[in-house]
Amino acid sequence: MLSYRRQIKIKIVTKIFGLILVLIFFIFLTKTKINFPVEIKSLNYEYLPFEIETKKFFQQKNILTILTLKKMGERLLSQFPSIRKINLNFNLKKIKITYEVFEPLAKICNNFCAFVSKEGIIFPEIYTSNLPIIYSKIDFSYGQKLNQTYLEILKKIKENNIEFEAFIILENGDIKISNNLTILFDPLQNIDNQFIKLKIILEKVPSLKYVDLRIPGRIFFY
Repeated sequence: MLSYRRQIKIKIVTKIFGLILVLIFFIFLTKTKINFPVEIKSLNYEYLPFEIETKKFFQQKNILTILTLKKMGERLLSQFPSIRKINLNFNLKKIKITYEVFEPLAKICNNFCAFVSKEGIIFPEIYTSNLPIIYSKIDFSYGQKLNQTYLEILKKIKENNIEFEAFIILENGDIKISNNLTILFDPLQNIDNQFIKLKIILEKVPSLKYVDLRIPGRIFFY
């Protein structure tokens, strides 16, 4: 019969050995290249969530695949910037992918055009639309988050019924609104104050051609 001290020692060694095995397994898991069972090359861009199902999930008989649903979700989010939310579930017959895409608020164009969501996420243009267009002189890429202040200015322009042909992000990040009247905004300054100044000058001075609201406490116009 083993002594009490020896029993304790065996238990400690067993736990340490178990922890080492778990550590080795997770290192192996993170380093192993997973062949995901679901390949999505295109999306059905409907605003309501929908599902894609496959029965190939368990055909690989690979426990590593079962344990990497999170990695699969991360890869899909990376592959498709249009996806706003994704859920992955599985049972013994199928894997079920449910997701929804961002709803576009405006279109942004530079060397190519893309959509911008209300959250400011830039994602691929997925259909023809009559959304307001933001022309950016600053490069952007899919998945990038646009400065929320730009969207706030766009929203306030609509609320104030200001007509425009072009909403332009300049090289320095300032905003230029062009129509019969050119208006310049500084997104780093207080936006509400700039719109208050704009309202005052539009009420007092008719037939304006140019208004610069970027100087704090002043208005430059002609």
